[in-house]
Amino acid sequence: MLLIAVIYLAGVPAHAQLDATGAFGTTPAVTGNNSTGTGVYGTSARVGGSGVSGGATATTGVSYGVMGNNASTSGRGVYGYASATTGGTIGVYGGNNSSTGYGVVGYAFANTGLNYGVYGGSASTTGTAVYGNATATTGANVAVLGVTASDRGIGVKGYATSAGSAGGNTVGVWGRADGLVGRGLSGFAGHATGPTRGLTGRVVSPAGWAIYGMGPASPTTGGAAYFSGNVTVTGTLTKGAGAFKIDHPQDPTNKYLQHSFVESPDMMNIYNGNVALDENGEAMVQMPEYFEALNSDFRYTLTPIGAPGPDLHIANEINERKFKIAGGKAGMKVSWQVTGIRQDATAKAHRIQVVMEKPAGEKGTYLDPLAYGQPIEKGVSYSMIKQDEEMDRLHSAKAASMASDSSRKGPRNQMN
Repeated sequence: MLLIAVIYLAGVPAHAQLDATGAFGTTPAVTGNNSTGTGVYGTSARVGGSGVSGGATATTGVSYGVMGNNASTSGRGVYGYASATTGGTIGVYGGNNSSTGYGVVGYAFANTGLNYGVYGGSASTTGTAVYGNATATTGANVAVLGVTASDRGIGVKGYATSAGSAGGNTVGVWGRADGLVGRGLSGFAGHATGPTRGLTGRVVSPAGWAIYGMGPASPTTGGAAYFSGNVTVTGTLTKGAGAFKIDHPQDPTNKYLQHSFVESPDMMNIYNGNVALDENGEAMVQMPEYFEALNSDFRYTLTPIGAPGPDLHIANEINERKFKIAGGKAGMKVSWQVTGIRQDATAKAHRIQVVMEKPAGEKGTYLDPLAYGQPIEKGVSYSMIKQDEEMDRLHSAKAASMASDSSRKGPRNQMN
């Protein structure tokens, strides 16, 4: 049975048919021309019906099921609008059964200007401007993929324009992975040469962090960050504890060996060695060429080896990179140590304050609350943890809801 749909046209060819799709026919199925209004308009009241539907059945060539063209500077070639205020409605839907096809393709042909191939916008406080859902449970599928060939291009860019507030938590790009070995955000620079970067962070605020990592509250083998390879830090490295960890030299396959760092309130350099005294019980020790340019406030330690040396002493302090040991016996072996405080430009610019008051916002909190038997809520970074948890809760719940909403997979095979 053919259902009557409402069609407003400037002209309709005689061979057009009316059925449950609103308007459907052979080429040219429907043509319309209107200088002041709508060229073709179709509606359908049937459940699963289509107001306007186009089908290109040719198996070769670049054909179009529906094509729209608009010459207006503010026009729209194809416009879809789902007016229902509830349900998983879709303004424009594209589907493709080809193994290499595209459901929806947008392309901006102008080679200048800030144009968009595909643009999505949402006015909802919890809406999503562009949503991608790869439903296959296996394989290397991608929900949203961005590719650029420009030497200054960006494959995927996220920009949170809100200036925010003290309690705000905007995110340019947010990623989450629930897999056993998942990665919330991953970067890879594939070029084999050049100063490439897998992941880059930059911040303008003097109180900001270019890259911020937060590990588990009670780590066993995990942590906030893991680096495999060399790490360069040009500023000050601040830490709560430090150690080296290597494969145990005597049992490298079964054990690790760890040593703690040597700490000091000063930026101290340590130099040491062994020297044999001459026939006069003396020795001249030569320091590196840069020694006096790098260091000041020298301190000395001498230890005789093999026999007492009660008269062993520093006869001449460091001058022109040399110091003299005297008061020992001929041939005596002496172990020496000299320390110096850095005086280079970088050290002078970054002297540490040994004891400092906590800022007002950090008083009553701990860098390591668990070490003091305090709950994690007493941690200085707990507010940041709560912000991240709230962001995770909001976006994760929304993503789960959208992924489980079967209506968002779109209608398929509704055309007979």
